[in-house]
Amino acid sequence: FQFCIHCVKMASRSLPSGCFPTMITPMHEDKSIDFERVKLLTEWYIQSGCTGLFANCLSSEMFNLTDDEQIALTKCVK
Repeated sequence: FQFCIHCVKMASRSLPSGCFPTMITPMHEDKSIDFERVKLLTEWYIQSGCTGLFANCLSSEMFNLTDDEQIALTKCVK
């Protein structure tokens, strides 16, 4: 098994550096998204020095959200 040195060098240059946490999705008691808290949480991550965020990803609550909720959550964090 051989690694392509050129491919390894290209991959390491294209990978971003920094902290990219998986966000939790704040919810109301009725299980709807708490967008005000999403905004506050997003700002907290930014102020804490995070480079980027994973919102609406495989390890968050995305499987419990409708397609419209997933889109709205992504737009809110963007």
